[in-house]
Amino acid sequence: MGRLTQMKIGLGDTWIWRLLFRLGLARARMPQWRVIVEGRPKPIAGHPQAAAEGAVVSILVWAHEVEEAEGLAQIVVERDGFATLTADAIEVAPQTRPSAAAMVAARSKYLFYA
Repeated sequence: MGRLTQMKIGLGDTWIWRLLFRLGLARARMPQWRVIVEGRPKPIAGHPQAAAEGAVVSILVWAHEVEEAEGLAQIVVERDGFATLTADAIEVAPQTRPSAAAMVAARSKYLFYA
């Protein structure tokens, strides 16, 4: 759980890692997954997005299995104050700093809808 606190917001440095992977200078130890999570804001007093019906976010995860990737992404979304509605993962080409342990590598900003 300590790794989740070190999560990066945004994907600003991914072009460097994509290039290093393409050139063969970096090697992935496990698959990377892009998990798209839809959530509904929990009824918390003072939650800034309480008026929104839901939100969608993209999360990059290093994980061995698809279920593990979806589970890590759901933990992040729930920690941010949302109840998970759906979580779908697809394996993608590595694009963030490699990791030997399963972890959340990066996430996008939340997209809210009413």
